[in-house]
Amino acid sequence: MNQNDELFEIPYSKFDLRSVGLISLYFYLLFSFITRPLSLTIFTSIAMWLTIGISILLIFDKITLLIFNRYLIMFGLLLLSSFSSSIYSVDESNTLGNALLLVPSLIICTTAIILIQTREDILGIIKCFSFCGLALVLTLWGTNMLEYTAGYRLGNNLYTGANELGRSLMFSQICALWLAINEKRFRYLNIANIIVMSYAMFLTGSRKYIIVIIIFACINLIFKSGNIMKKLTSLVIILLGSIIVYTLVMKVPSFYDLFGYRLESLFSFFSSDYRISASDDLRKYLIERGVAYFTERPIFGWGHNSYQVLFGLESGYLLYSHNNYIELLVNLGLIGFVIYYSYYFILVKRIYINKISEPLDLFFIGFIIGSLILDIGDIGYEKIFVQLFLAITGIYVFDIKNLKGNE
Repeated sequence: MNQNDELFEIPYSKFDLRSVGLISLYFYLLFSFITRPLSLTIFTSIAMWLTIGISILLIFDKITLLIFNRYLIMFGLLLLSSFSSSIYSVDESNTLGNALLLVPSLIICTTAIILIQTREDILGIIKCFSFCGLALVLTLWGTNMLEYTAGYRLGNNLYTGANELGRSLMFSQICALWLAINEKRFRYLNIANIIVMSYAMFLTGSRKYIIVIIIFACINLIFKSGNIMKKLTSLVIILLGSIIVYTLVMKVPSFYDLFGYRLESLFSFFSSDYRISASDDLRKYLIERGVAYFTERPIFGWGHNSYQVLFGLESGYLLYSHNNYIELLVNLGLIGFVIYYSYYFILVKRIYINKISEPLDLFFIGFIIGSLILDIGDIGYEKIFVQLFLAITGIYVFDIKNLKGNE
């Protein structure tokens, strides 16, 4: 058995309480994916509270680890900043109510930090996310929701929007992609999984998530091998694939109506040759207004979730900025912005110090770069899955990477 095969063996040496906690975490993730189409909220809650309960039983051996965990320090300071901003916010009750919505992310990430201790545990999470995406698509298909309808984006009638579905599929696809690249035994199954999820992703029309998936694939394919010819081959395959997909979405009418025109509109930010959609024109305006709000209170901001209130008072519509950078700068000012993105900085610095030496390094580099790009068009600091992966990245680069017992 070679080193790669050993990497993907996930046997637990003993079926202890931590193993039960990890399994309950897997079920929480699964139910989080499929709860909307099947109305399984109660099962999601049961799995979540079981995971939390087991983590509480294990917490006493992890007190020191938790106190000095860099992710928890960052998110704790961000949470403190969010709650304290109610003192000067535009709408105190709005700020406090929405700050409370950040607490579940902190709880879930804390349980992950307690439970995840080895490379095997991280591989289990990656495989779980890959499976959850497939389970979601099969659930949508089984409930007759996975079908193309002209002018309709998959997920609009089931989630808060098609982008919520697209975000979940993105996390599953980057996990499946990494497994397909690095796991030889089940490579074709993972490729089939990617194809199935890509169909659903395409129906959501979510441009930014597809772009992140492509960037993640480029990083993991091109930098996986030190052989220059393999790097060039991977680059050529990616370029040819991108050209073929682009041609199809721009030339086939049904594809253009669902996804092509949105891609065309995206290019309008960089070239006057393309027309911009009303949606993207609005996003551009939201960013411009955000810059104006920020310049009025650059240090502490207006208070957590105050962008919506400010824009609502101005326009009559409660809209958020669709940009994580702007949202943080407006709501929590430079202080909140520095608190949040300083964590990205120390992650990148640590990865540089550790040096890239194994496939998991590329997984987390791909996630970090993808997340920073995604923040241009999404609000990442409020999303549980984004925070969970940030916490796991910290577990890997600071705690697991240099453990000789996990080689």
